[in-house]
Amino acid sequence: CICLNLIVDKEGKKMSKTLGNILDPYDFFDTVGADALRWYFLVRLSPDVPKRISVDIVADVASSFINTFWNTYSFFILYARLDDVDLNIDIPVDQRPEIDRWALALMNQTIKHCTEAMDNYDAKSAGDTIEAFIDQLSNWYVRRNRRRFWKSTDPEDKHSAYLTLYQCLNIAHRLMAPFVPFLSEHVYQNLVRGADKKAPLSVHMSDWPSANEIYDNDQLLFDIGIVQKVVGLARAAREQSGLRTRQPLSRLLVRTPDDESATALNDHQDQILEELNVKSIEFIARDAGLV
Repeated sequence: CICLNLIVDKEGKKMSKTLGNILDPYDFFDTVGADALRWYFLVRLSPDVPKRISVDIVADVASSFINTFWNTYSFFILYARLDDVDLNIDIPVDQRPEIDRWALALMNQTIKHCTEAMDNYDAKSAGDTIEAFIDQLSNWYVRRNRRRFWKSTDPEDKHSAYLTLYQCLNIAHRLMAPFVPFLSEHVYQNLVRGADKKAPLSVHMSDWPSANEIYDNDQLLFDIGIVQKVVGLARAAREQSGLRTRQPLSRLLVRTPDDESATALNDHQDQILEELNVKSIEFIARDAGLV
């Protein structure tokens, strides 16, 4: 049981009949939904601070997190149905492409962090971890793998992508269940019960996810984390300079803080070149000055 501080209006004032600023809960339930309201209360703010609330504030939660998850889930459902995917056919983790192994390692890490946070009654940290995972799943994994679902000429590679995305979504909606019970239940009935009638009747009757050490890959998580940081910094530099990503550039200058980071970037140069539309990466000395 987690007790929250007072719920106040969008100006931070306590609700009262005298001020006329009392909000009807059903205005939220009928527009943005109860799940978005729950996520806002549990994740976006610490339990001990007053909760400023309005339909617009909660709608931002729906658009920034719930819609991201829903779009990723809908993407999987659409193409899995078109291809009539048999998810009972497994592919060993070590035989899957690197980006699949990265997604599964991130999934496993998310289970560990979320479970530890929930055991400590820290719903906010648990939710932050889930939200970060969904963001990575949507904006890195799915975005970089769309062609594998659409035009892959390698059936095993395509199946690996489906299998990996299914596993990630299957874990994500179970972790989300205490926060957004209605959305999680809907996804469970379609994603799990629709394929296996012997599964528990409800997501809320199924077991909490457990981490599996076969998915652990700290080195790969570190490497892709460095890649994403460089990509983010370079995109910011492009934006500041008014150079859109569609405009190719001859080189990217990178100064790394240590040898491990340099090795990570060197081993994953192709991803960086593709993401940033540059032709080469040039490493500069750590003591070099830039003008």
